[in-house]
Amino acid sequence: MKTAQEIGLSDTMYSLVNWMEEIESNSAYVEALLNIKDLFKRNDEFRFEVQDITAAYLRCKQNRPRNGGNEVDGSITEGKDFDIEEGAKYVLKELAFFHSLSNIYERCERFVFVYHRSWPVLEKYFGGHYDNEVKSSLGFVIFV
Repeated sequence: MKTAQEIGLSDTMYSLVNWMEEIESNSAYVEALLNIKDLFKRNDEFRFEVQDITAAYLRCKQNRPRNGGNEVDGSITEGKDFDIEEGAKYVLKELAFFHSLSNIYERCERFVFVYHRSWPVLEKYFGGHYDNEVKSSLGFVIFV
């Protein structure tokens, strides 16, 4: 793995997020999170898809051999049960973060998020699928 400097990025081109100081206390984030939690309560499709992606992620983590799982057949050979509702809170927080980015980092004109696979909940949320409101503040690219 190369460092940021090795690929030509200077310290002024990127920054790490301090979640507690920059995000949790930001009014735009707080408002976005409240709206997303409300959408989660009132939209069955959104709630189901958030819970589904949460369960898939938790199963994937738990199925790793170092966690007692078997990646070959997907069975969980040992380990604890997981709480889908608790895990879904993190998905909602991530969506609220993406939604409020342009208000949190006012001087940043562009944001790039790199994912290794499609994330339909994110794509549908920003496309307005769940609430008929297109969120044009974020674009994304998926490298496959």
